[in-house]
Amino acid sequence: MARVLIVDDESFVRQLLRTYLERAGHIVLEAPNGKEALDLFAAQRPDLVVTDNTMPELTGADMIRELRRDAPGTKIIAMSGFPSGDGLLEVNCLLPKPFTREEFLSAVEQALSRES
Repeated sequence: MARVLIVDDESFVRQLLRTYLERAGHIVLEAPNGKEALDLFAAQRPDLVVTDNTMPELTGADMIRELRRDAPGTKIIAMSGFPSGDGLLEVNCLLPKPFTREEFLSAVEQALSRES
């Protein structure tokens, strides 16, 4: 069981991923944008961050750069319909949209099993 932070501006995506993760036994935290995610990360220190790239206030790529600077060992999965951008190269896994439940859970388990 891990504590996973989902960062996506679309509430239905967060809810779907929450359902997948909770059914797999994980604890889930949610943020609707990168700015709120950084605050939540600092307070809760999740084991894994799963983030979209295109979001208001702070993009996923910008949030990832800040996490890598402040918490370099953070395990991160980036979800993107457009898998490009320099910030997205700093992740443990790049998960192109759309993806299946099985692909998502496999990426989560692979990211969690990697050494920090």
